[in-house]
Amino acid sequence: MNSRRLAIYALIALLALTPLMAAMPAPAVAAIEKPEVSIDYPYLVVGTEEGVRTITIVNPLDNPDIEEIRIILPEDSADDVTVDTTSGFIGTPDATVVGTWVVVISPDEDYGFLLPDGGKGEVTLVIDPEDAETEEGVVDKYKVTVKMKFVTGEWLTETVYLYEGCATGVEVDVLYEGESVAESTAGEEITITVQTINATGYTTADEGVPIVIWGEYTEDGETTQVKIAEVFTDSDGYAEATYTPTKAIDWTFYADVIMDTPPTGAILSRGSDTLTVKAAEPTKVVVNTEYDVEDYDVTYLTSQEVKVWVSLADKYGNTVEIEDAYMDDTEVTLTPNKGVFIDEEGNEVEELETTLDKV
Repeated sequence: MNSRRLAIYALIALLALTPLMAAMPAPAVAAIEKPEVSIDYPYLVVGTEEGVRTITIVNPLDNPDIEEIRIILPEDSADDVTVDTTSGFIGTPDATVVGTWVVVISPDEDYGFLLPDGGKGEVTLVIDPEDAETEEGVVDKYKVTVKMKFVTGEWLTETVYLYEGCATGVEVDVLYEGESVAESTAGEEITITVQTINATGYTTADEGVPIVIWGEYTEDGETTQVKIAEVFTDSDGYAEATYTPTKAIDWTFYADVIMDTPPTGAILSRGSDTLTVKAAEPTKVVVNTEYDVEDYDVTYLTSQEVKVWVSLADKYGNTVEIEDAYMDDTEVTLTPNKGVFIDEEGNEVEELETTLDKV
């Protein structure tokens, strides 16, 4: 077979494969998921004090690497913007403020990208806010645009909001049926009110301040936070939220722009008020043992003797003191579902009687 005939056969085979190759679908390209963008404290008090604010970018897993980031603040949102620090990015990126006000974060030349998939980068800015509100008594709301370029050449945009107002702090008051209270009962609805405090020279209450209201209590050395509401102050600088605490303990209710520890500069003075929540009326008798520890699984008993004690509780599980329940000493009879009770003489008994004494 000569070379010419071989070439013809090869051409025929290639032509035969061409329709199959054309019919094969191109590999699917996964869509880029938008990174999560947030600002740590989205409020600035207008005036001369600078505020330190951090913008965080989280690139989801399986996303392409982020090559460049641009943070664009409206021109009229600040008198000056500088970059304080960057962290979490690959290598040592270049961070520059261009014009008014575009923050450009470029990759370290040794790496060629800023943030891999699953990575979290932070850009901390020092912002000199405007000297006054555009309209006195109304918070200015600015859209901060964050543009992210991926190594694939695609751009995605996210936005966060920055609020600037004359409010310098908030006062918090806890009310029950319209009256300020220091104590309440589990299951009673309370109202937490918030009132803005304005900077010196401002006579109009601040409308539009973003506020988070939450409660905290500490038990066994561990502090629990309960987020109640996110609100904006009205034209009177006022906001409120209702809540029904069921945990009988000492509570502190707070209001601020965020629940976490705030950054420095041009922030609100956090407001708070305290409330002692008492147990409600008793609804059940609770039998306790030494093995009743949360998240503790009993696989075997190391002793045939198990300490048992009883208490009164309200419907939320709070222990009720006899005195608080306005009751005399209470007789309680215990009967075993399985096993038996043995008295001090070693005799089996069908039931035990005990007294809940008034303290």
